[in-house]
Amino acid sequence: MKLPVLAVLLALCAGCAQQPEVIVVYPNKIEATVAARKASVRDQKKKDQSRFNAEYGSVLGAKRIEAKEAMQLGYLFFYSSGSLCGYLDNPRLIDGVWQIDFFPGLPPSIGDPVFVDARTGEIWQTTQKKVDALALLRYE
Repeated sequence: MKLPVLAVLLALCAGCAQQPEVIVVYPNKIEATVAARKASVRDQKKKDQSRFNAEYGSVLGAKRIEAKEAMQLGYLFFYSSGSLCGYLDNPRLIDGVWQIDFFPGLPPSIGDPVFVDARTGEIWQTTQKKVDALALLRYE
């Protein structure tokens, strides 16, 4: 009597089973949805508004995006993706766009560079959509 019940349960469970979702992570990319980036900024502000303002307030008040501001926006891009391992270095201005080297936390690798438009504050990596970093800073 127990065998048919077990067979029915197994048949029911087999129909409900779903394939696990496979997520591919590319360590040379800094990837996140805009919604995830907004949530990160909101959490950072909620956790310590004064520190957030100290870190990023000067960017919003700057008349131009220079190397310092480009690095701050780069780190905003980096941390708002949930990344905690790696660093940015060597910002250089090329045709109105800051190019910043990205080193993921897996030495001795180098990731795709981060680009910051010196005029608009948009930020991206190769093959990614641009993110309006200044709007992200203003997000409440």
